Amino acid sequence: MFGWVPAEIWIFIGLGISVAFIIEIIKILLYKNRSKKYILPFSLFIISGVLLAVLESGNIFDVNEELYRNISIYADNGYVVSFIGALGTFQYLNYKELEKSGDEIKIVEFKKNFKEFIVPLMVLVFIRILLVFM
Repeated sequence: MFGWVPAEIWIFIGLGISVAFIIEIIKILLYKNRSKKYILPFSLFIISGVLLAVLESGNIFDVNEELYRNISIYADNGYVVSFIGALGTFQYLNYKELEKSGDEIKIVEFKKNFKEFIVPLMVLVFIRILLVFM
């Protein structure tokens, strides 16, 4: 990740993300009036948090170097795919809720803000695809 942030902090962030979204999924499942459609993006956030912790744990713990190198490739790709998928599905579900409400002003504002969100995200995806094939 970022060289100036220690691996211990990244593990803490990854596990913190996972625990926070596990709590949110439990809240969704326990309360009957909550919409169950947010379980997918929250689950993807949990997967990305766990993969982030796995990815950075090799820098702290004494592990087999060859095994860690093989695992880190899949963990890195899985982390990026699950995090981008979580952000995309979360934004899609928010857009569908706005469409259902019928408020045209909020829909136009969301579309404008979504364009500002999607362009950097697509650049990151493109860079990621280039790095996978190099």
